[in-house]
Amino acid sequence: MVDLVTRMAHPVFSGASRAAIVEGPTRSGKSALIAAAHNALVAEKGTSASRSTRLPRPTPGHHRPAGASPVERGLFGPAGATAHRGPLALLVDDAHWADTAGLALLSALLRGPHPVLLVLTRDSTRTWPADAGLAAIAADPRTRLLALPHGHHTPRRDPVTTAVRTAAAVLGSADPLLLAALTGLALPTVRSAVRAGAAAHATAPAAERAALLATIPRPRLDHLRAGAARVLNDTGRPARQVADQLLALPDAREPWMAPVLAEAAADATAAGDTGTAAAYLRRARTADPTDPAPRLALARVLLPTDPDAARAELDAPALDTHPAAAVLRAAATGLGTPPRQVADAIRRHHADPTTPLPPGTLAALCGNRPDARAALAADLGRTTTAPDTAAAAVHRLATLALAGRAPAAVAASARGLLAATGPTATGPTATTAAAPATATTLLRLGGVLCLAEEPQHGLRALDLAAARAATADDPTLTGRVLAARSLALRDSGDHDTAVADAEAATLAHAAHRGAPSTLAAVADAVGLFHTGDHPAAARALAAAAHVPGARPSEQHLHLFWTARTAAATGDTTTALRLLHRCAHAQADDGIAHPAFAPWWCEAALLTAALGRPAEAAAHAERGADLTRTWPTAKATGLVLLARGVSTPDTTGVDLLTEAARVLATTHARPEHARAEHLLGRALLRRDDRTTARAHLRRAALLAEACGWRDLATAARRELAVAGGRMRSGPRRTGLLTTREREVADLVARGASNREAAAALFVSASTVELHLTKVYRKLAVSSRADLAAALRDDPTPPPGTRAREAS
Repeated sequence: MVDLVTRMAHPVFSGASRAAIVEGPTRSGKSALIAAAHNALVAEKGTSASRSTRLPRPTPGHHRPAGASPVERGLFGPAGATAHRGPLALLVDDAHWADTAGLALLSALLRGPHPVLLVLTRDSTRTWPADAGLAAIAADPRTRLLALPHGHHTPRRDPVTTAVRTAAAVLGSADPLLLAALTGLALPTVRSAVRAGAAAHATAPAAERAALLATIPRPRLDHLRAGAARVLNDTGRPARQVADQLLALPDAREPWMAPVLAEAAADATAAGDTGTAAAYLRRARTADPTDPAPRLALARVLLPTDPDAARAELDAPALDTHPAAAVLRAAATGLGTPPRQVADAIRRHHADPTTPLPPGTLAALCGNRPDARAALAADLGRTTTAPDTAAAAVHRLATLALAGRAPAAVAASARGLLAATGPTATGPTATTAAAPATATTLLRLGGVLCLAEEPQHGLRALDLAAARAATADDPTLTGRVLAARSLALRDSGDHDTAVADAEAATLAHAAHRGAPSTLAAVADAVGLFHTGDHPAAARALAAAAHVPGARPSEQHLHLFWTARTAAATGDTTTALRLLHRCAHAQADDGIAHPAFAPWWCEAALLTAALGRPAEAAAHAERGADLTRTWPTAKATGLVLLARGVSTPDTTGVDLLTEAARVLATTHARPEHARAEHLLGRALLRRDDRTTARAHLRRAALLAEACGWRDLATAARRELAVAGGRMRSGPRRTGLLTTREREVADLVARGASNREAAAALFVSASTVELHLTKVYRKLAVSSRADLAAALRDDPTPPPGTRAREAS
């Protein structure tokens, strides 16, 4: 019977309503059927929000007035709103107790324009006053009548508990975020199951976990383990945790698996666990049997302790002509020096490729064979930053950046990693060095550089990530990279390109998963927010409220922008509540970066606008506390902005003036525009119209350039109140975005569109789009005019530096 109800839901999720009335005598299992059907639907469809409403039973002779029934008040309103957002499954136990008005409303839901699954149970032992209302529902052709015989008991299956228990045993973790991502269940549902003890197998003895996993069919278990590995990898867990899942699979065929196994092998080798490192590398070689890298790494691990096994790996056809294999093969047969010394020297110099191998060491390793010495020197000389080293380093930098620690060191290290893994020149004749970092590593590196207020380097890393994700034919990763690049471009004021990237990210996810990721939804919503379509922004965010596999940082951004969207629609109460949730969530996850989803600044601006300066000042001081360990220009400017709106009189104006000045030196165009606008408003309130006009005009120009329509409109309106108007002035290269200035510089130096595209790792059509906007903003019509405009005003956009060849 439960399976029948679940099958009835399938057409509902395709847009067609269905209903069932289940009749049976007392104690025939009607309530158990409702509970089991609810859990089955949640488990199968991943319901994002479930609500159960238990209606009071009437006392004998009690009359409920029409239009005021508990059904209407407690059920119909929320049900109608939910059905409007998406398919609704409504399960009502003991419907024979309902009144006529309530059943009429349920019938209206069934006949309405939105797809609904309606399941009602009725006691068949007697006649009820509600039978007339139930008969109206039964007469609908979409309704099925089902009967439970006396003594029938629906098995108390709980697929939610089963799914969570199995996922916990596979993952070895009771983390609700991981469990939700693996099971596809809604996070609140998983949290409830964990509180009820469903995840106890995560900490159970190994034998007990193995016994549970042994009951799962092998294809299903392999599917779960592959999913667990993907979830752990996507959430940035240590490589060895991911690799342990991959070891249990028959192969590692997916492109991302081999680099993770290599990283795990490096970690295991560093810890002295060469046996586990060898196991990881054996699994890595199944990804591509023709790839020499895993076999060569495995031979290096095996050489000190098992030269015969190392020789077997080196004799593989994939290594027939590899020069390093020839050297290792000689070492494995006892030529020149003991195998352990060979392996130690190779590993030592492999970890530090900038240090040349001394000739004496070469001679000791290779005896009197010049060809072997040359082969080993060439192999070690070609070694660059390994993917596993880059991934681990980027992970450490991301942790430091989000924790708000050591900004200068993070920025310098991130620039160094980008130089080691990406292009080494940026002119029209630039070439690309071999770059082993994966798209995921470059995506994280781009995020670190943006957090470190290095927008040009961050966009360069994201460009490389996008290219590698596209080459790997991974739509999900491509969507995440494009969404991250859209947010970075938005922060620098490049509205048009940010919108294009956000749309492409949504399409990439739609082609693969049917729904956007959390990050893609945030990028889409931020664009809609700035263009003034706040209801559409709210819908985009709501659609991604519980996307499985979302990273914690993506969830923080989602919460932050949901709050800002609520504030823009006038719902300041909800906005402040969400901002406080954002504060607690960041604290729980150890995030203390002052400019990452800066809830405290938004809270200060909102409470100041509501006439609560003391509360606004407290939020500003919280931002000041965070900025002490990350005192970058953007963070400092935001603190000054929050303090300025919460401080009255001349002191507040002075703080806003300093905020505008500091933010003008950063890449953060939207924040700079808002600071100029708030300063202009404050001056206007003090009747300093002349000074106010200058700042309001600048706010309007900046807001217009970065696509923030609401702010541009407000600034223009207040400029008119101040007695001013927008006027044309000298060319303003400062209105160019980071990417537009880069294109303009290259073209002005003589690069063709194709050469500029190659230097910036974008398409020629993208360069043409940027160049069109540059011409419009600078009021020029030729490349010669453009070069003259840049000579007249050579200052690059605020917060940026021209690209330099390294």
